[in-house]
Amino acid sequence: MNNFFSMKGRINRAKYIFTNIIISILIFTLYGIGIEKDEITQIVLLIPIFLLFYFELCLSVKRLHDIGKSGKYLLGIIIPIYSSFLSIILTFRKGQQGMNKYGKDPLDRNTIEEYQIPNGRVGKFRKRQRFY
Repeated sequence: MNNFFSMKGRINRAKYIFTNIIISILIFTLYGIGIEKDEITQIVLLIPIFLLFYFELCLSVKRLHDIGKSGKYLLGIIIPIYSSFLSIILTFRKGQQGMNKYGKDPLDRNTIEEYQIPNGRVGKFRKRQRFY
């Protein structure tokens, strides 16, 4: 995830779930802080909450891209049954393997890279993906 506030690219399920948990904790914490404060503090706390909601929107679009769908499918989130169905799909559906029209596979484990060791021999290894 090079740019957090961009709607371009793809993310995998693990990053999506982990980031959703963090965002939910932050939003509930900020909301809890502002619930018993004065109006000015509540208004100031709305700014980071809206930024977190926008970040969540960007994550959902990237996740839709990973399963091969357009971000336009997110517009239906105002429909209660559809939003529940969409949440389940974004959380549990496996992304498309390989490249699609939205970018390269975030879990591309078939990449083979060459490396040179000090004695001059060249070897190959599979690049491992990190989950953060």
